[in-house]
Amino acid sequence: MAPRRPQQVIAPLVALAVLSTPAFSAAVNASTTSAGASAPTSTVLVTETSVVTLYALTTVQAAAAAAATPTSTSSIVVNATSSAAIGLAASNASTAVVTAATAVSTSPSTSSNYSLVKLYAGETFFDEWTFWGNYDNLTGGSTDYVSGTGDLAYVNSAGNAIMKVDNATEISNGSNRGSVRIETQETYGVGSLWIMDALHVPYGCSTWPAFWSATKSWPAGGEIDTFETVNLQSTNQMAVLNGNNGCTVRDIQASSAGAPFASGGGGVWATELAETGISIWFFPRDSVPADLRNSSAMPLPATWGTPSAYYSSSSCDIPSFFSPQRLTFDIALCGDWAGNSAVFAETCSGSCYNDYVLNASAYDTAYFEVQRVAVYTTNATELSEGLALQSTLTAQVRAQVLFAGAKRYIMPAPVFRPVFPSSSRLGRQPSTDELSEKDEEKPLDDTASRASSISLSHYSPIKRRHSEAFVSRRKTAEDFKLKEPWHKSRDGRRALSNQYWVFVTLVFLGGSGAVLLLFFTWWNLPRHEYCLILDENFDGHSLNTSIWNREVQSGGFDNNEFEWTTLSPNNTLIQDGVLTLVPTLTSESIGEAAVVDGYTLNLTALGTCTSDVPANCIITSDASKGTIIPPIQTARINTNGTRTMKYGRVEIRVRAPTGSWLWPRVMLLPVNNVYGAWPKSGEIDIYESMGNPVTGRYQNYVNSAQSILHWGPAADLDRYYFTKGMITRISTWKDSRARNVFQHSWKQTLWSLGDFTASTSNGSIVTNPWTSSNHSKMAPFDQEFFLTLHLGVGGTNGYFLDDADKPWSNDALTPASEFWAAKSQWWPTWAGDHRRRGFGIDYVKMWTIKEKGVVSWISFFRKSNSL
Repeated sequence: MAPRRPQQVIAPLVALAVLSTPAFSAAVNASTTSAGASAPTSTVLVTETSVVTLYALTTVQAAAAAAATPTSTSSIVVNATSSAAIGLAASNASTAVVTAATAVSTSPSTSSNYSLVKLYAGETFFDEWTFWGNYDNLTGGSTDYVSGTGDLAYVNSAGNAIMKVDNATEISNGSNRGSVRIETQETYGVGSLWIMDALHVPYGCSTWPAFWSATKSWPAGGEIDTFETVNLQSTNQMAVLNGNNGCTVRDIQASSAGAPFASGGGGVWATELAETGISIWFFPRDSVPADLRNSSAMPLPATWGTPSAYYSSSSCDIPSFFSPQRLTFDIALCGDWAGNSAVFAETCSGSCYNDYVLNASAYDTAYFEVQRVAVYTTNATELSEGLALQSTLTAQVRAQVLFAGAKRYIMPAPVFRPVFPSSSRLGRQPSTDELSEKDEEKPLDDTASRASSISLSHYSPIKRRHSEAFVSRRKTAEDFKLKEPWHKSRDGRRALSNQYWVFVTLVFLGGSGAVLLLFFTWWNLPRHEYCLILDENFDGHSLNTSIWNREVQSGGFDNNEFEWTTLSPNNTLIQDGVLTLVPTLTSESIGEAAVVDGYTLNLTALGTCTSDVPANCIITSDASKGTIIPPIQTARINTNGTRTMKYGRVEIRVRAPTGSWLWPRVMLLPVNNVYGAWPKSGEIDIYESMGNPVTGRYQNYVNSAQSILHWGPAADLDRYYFTKGMITRISTWKDSRARNVFQHSWKQTLWSLGDFTASTSNGSIVTNPWTSSNHSKMAPFDQEFFLTLHLGVGGTNGYFLDDADKPWSNDALTPASEFWAAKSQWWPTWAGDHRRRGFGIDYVKMWTIKEKGVVSWISFFRKSNSL
């Protein structure tokens, strides 16, 4: 029996329903079309040096088996959006070799006219990177990323950057382990080339290291994975992605990752983002080209041979789909890939979290050691080139001073400045004659001058006088004696007095002005008049049907959940002033045999179904098809038609349920779908969480609560991941102050923030559904919404991620049957006391705001105390 989670307390929840979202850009998916295409599939392309997996391509008619024979070339050139037929041939049932008719070619053309624009190296390596400083909310992993340099991110004595997983701290069960994620402050667009030279990359069970790039509005604008691997894999996986579409290439060179990479002395990766395509090269240490061994040489990609991966732009316009990129290093733990049961079992044994994340000694090899990251561009101006070289020289000059100091004498460091051609709009270089003769430069010590390894052909030293002797700048007592001749005359004293009163007057006027400014600012602030429309304390013995409507159906509420919501008071229990939505077994009311075969549930005939969709009201169990009656009965209630609000506030005090795969929610849903079907008309999830016991961080949201806004012009363009907030470790809360979960304001329309202009859905360009709004900045959250309380169970929409501990697959044909078949796994985690496994609601309060203008923000707060 799995250990139970400590009692979860989340109360009260407060939401001000006047709404916001962070700025972001919409993902522009590279669409994949093909005549006669059917359902999406994944295919694999195998050649002599690489393994390619194609994602988000549509299945088409197979070409002749001969066309599927893998080519003998050492290059993999993938066109991720090609509509060419994909040929399939299999030597046996377990082996398939796939190729695309237009996907393989020779080495791509590359540009060699590159100039250095940024060098990340030496003791200043981390100066222009941003640390993530938060938990891992992208991979579902068990990681807390540090917020700055320290024990996990530093420059070692060799001058190399170290980024590592915490291998010294013992953590408690349910906690995350410290790690590093950094991204460049600068972005680099089409026409850029970046080089990463590393001596060591992380490896070990549960690790998921990557060196990749993406836009600020990721996943919009494209993603390029130069290096990525998991667990003990010894080969690198490269990828190019746009939205949900993309292609991965597996480099089967034995030294491209893991322990072989480290024992071979590391290597160099080069990534080129060009108009003609995206190229990625990997060179083991013993085969690094001469022009990649230091940053002073001009890189010549045309001489490097065939890249490890090449993504052609022949049918995918790179400049249109790939925005300027931020380079990123990170080391995640477990999560959706490294922690996937099948992937984990390929190279590791045991439990990803329990056996590794909780074990600090498992991460002695989980670190990056990077010598440099250099970025070049074909679009560099003389200014950017000069500034980049200048930053390099700064580090070299510093090295000279330290070297000289070791010899016990002080040597003035030379100061360099960029010299631009006379045609430069920054002006000409001063001639030698214009420099003072007395400022002649004294030659530097030869040992110090050798510290500079970069060509200074574009620079000239500013002449500087060399001090022959040290002169102290420390002040003496004599220096502090004031010379005050004005005190020696009456006129001087009168002038001093006048200046004093002028100063006092100015201070008074300035202070008075500041006070008035603050007063008028406060006076002009909007003052909303709140009107209480609901104050429900559940003091009776049954649900007040003049306020609450029960929803009755068996269709899973668009999430393919496994419950049947009923009218039964067994599922809406009111006791001691608390409403509890209680999950019960359907087999307790109709029998276990009826759940799996031969029983028809017809809610329409019973006159109780509240859905107008027949499939949500009628279902027949059939063992031969794996169709069952929803195995769990629960409840869902709402205030539609009784209590609604346009702008206002909701306060609710709840207790989370205890039990695997329980899904409690408090939502605001639109009264009328003014702008169209979900998510066009919006959805506000005030609170949702999981009931799973805390036995490991295999799920991103276990032991957490989150608040989310759902919105977008189509179901597959829902931008919820940009408007969400989360509080973790809720099971450990005591009485505490209110915690802000999510709050944001916006200054432009959601259409603009989402950058939906070029987005497509089902092959068609989407249109703005919110143009009719009078309050366009708030749309779709400028209409009437009603409150919904719901306890769901399971589902296949992705809220519960596929994992070894999850008894059903989100892609299964009969997920409810798989869930029911695993009753012995999850039923013991459901507390025996129905009040503990139920979703408890102590009180609900709703206020509306008398509209006096558009309110442009939303806030979610959560306060904990006993319930």
